[in-house]
Amino acid sequence: MTDRDGVDEIVAQWARERPDLDTTAMAVFGRVYRTARLVGDAQERCYARFGITRADFDVLATLRRAGGPTASRRAGSPGPSCSAAGG
Repeated sequence: MTDRDGVDEIVAQWARERPDLDTTAMAVFGRVYRTARLVGDAQERCYARFGITRADFDVLATLRRAGGPTASRRAGSPGPSCSAAGG
Protein backbone atom coordinates (compact mmCIF):
# COMPACT_ATOMS: atom_id res chain seq x y z
CA MET A 1 0.00 0.00 0.00
CA THR A 2 1.31 3.44 -0.86
CA ASP A 3 0.47 6.70 0.85
CA ARG A 4 -0.56 9.35 -1.65
CA ASP A 5 -0.80 13.07 -1.00
CA GLY A 6 -2.07 16.15 -2.81
CA VAL A 7 1.20 16.52 -4.67
CA ASP A 8 0.77 13.01 -6.10
CA GLU A 9 -2.60 14.07 -7.47
CA ILE A 10 -1.13 17.19 -9.10
CA VAL A 11 1.71 15.16 -10.64
CA ALA A 12 -0.81 12.60 -11.92
CA GLN A 13 -2.87 15.37 -13.52
CA TRP A 14 0.22 16.71 -15.29
CA ALA A 15 1.18 13.21 -16.40
CA ARG A 16 -2.29 12.76 -17.87
CA GLU A 17 -2.24 16.12 -19.69
CA ARG A 18 1.44 16.32 -20.60
CA PRO A 19 3.11 12.91 -20.38
CA ASP A 20 6.21 14.38 -22.04
CA LEU A 21 7.01 16.57 -18.99
CA ASP A 22 9.35 15.45 -16.23
CA THR A 23 7.51 16.33 -13.03
CA THR A 24 10.18 15.06 -10.62
CA ALA A 25 11.22 18.56 -9.52
CA MET A 26 7.59 19.63 -9.21
CA ALA A 27 6.95 16.76 -6.80
CA VAL A 28 10.01 17.60 -4.68
CA PHE A 29 9.42 21.35 -4.53
CA GLY A 30 5.69 20.89 -3.98
CA ARG A 31 6.40 18.82 -0.88
CA VAL A 32 9.12 21.19 0.34
CA TYR A 33 6.70 24.11 -0.03
CA ARG A 34 3.92 22.30 1.81
CA THR A 35 6.29 21.31 4.61
CA ALA A 36 7.54 24.89 4.94
CA ARG A 37 3.95 26.11 5.18
CA LEU A 38 3.16 23.62 7.94
CA VAL A 39 6.24 24.65 9.92
CA GLY A 40 5.52 28.35 9.35
CA ASP A 41 1.94 27.93 10.52
CA ALA A 42 3.17 26.17 13.68
CA GLN A 43 5.61 29.03 14.32
CA GLU A 44 2.80 31.58 13.92
CA ARG A 45 0.68 29.72 16.49
CA CYS A 46 3.61 29.73 18.90
CA TYR A 47 4.23 33.47 18.39
CA ALA A 48 0.51 34.17 18.84
CA ARG A 49 0.65 32.68 22.35
CA PHE A 50 2.95 35.61 23.20
CA GLY A 51 0.92 38.19 21.29
CA ILE A 52 3.47 38.69 18.50
CA THR A 53 3.75 37.97 14.79
CA ARG A 54 6.62 36.53 12.77
CA ALA A 55 7.64 40.06 11.80
CA ASP A 56 7.62 41.10 15.47
CA PHE A 57 9.81 38.11 16.32
CA ASP A 58 12.28 39.01 13.55
CA VAL A 59 12.59 42.56 14.91
CA LEU A 60 13.00 41.34 18.50
CA ALA A 61 15.60 38.76 17.45
CA THR A 62 17.54 41.39 15.50
CA LEU A 63 17.55 43.76 18.46
CA ARG A 64 18.61 40.97 20.84
CA ARG A 65 21.49 39.91 18.59
CA ALA A 66 22.64 43.52 18.40
CA GLY A 67 23.15 43.67 22.16
CA GLY A 68 22.16 46.51 24.44
CA PRO A 69 23.07 50.16 24.07
CA THR A 70 26.20 49.57 26.17
CA ALA A 71 27.37 46.55 24.15
CA SER A 72 30.96 47.00 23.08
CA ARG A 73 31.61 47.22 19.36
CA ARG A 74 34.84 47.07 17.49
CA ALA A 75 35.78 50.29 15.72
CA GLY A 76 34.20 50.34 12.30
CA SER A 77 31.84 47.49 13.14
CA PRO A 78 28.51 47.82 11.37
CA GLY A 79 25.41 48.43 13.48
CA PRO A 80 22.52 46.03 13.79
CA SER A 81 21.09 44.52 10.63
CA CYS A 82 17.45 44.90 9.69
CA SER A 83 17.18 41.31 8.53
CA ALA A 84 16.75 38.18 10.58
CA ALA A 85 17.65 34.66 9.56
CA GLY A 86 14.69 32.89 8.00
CA GLY A 87 12.73 36.10 7.68
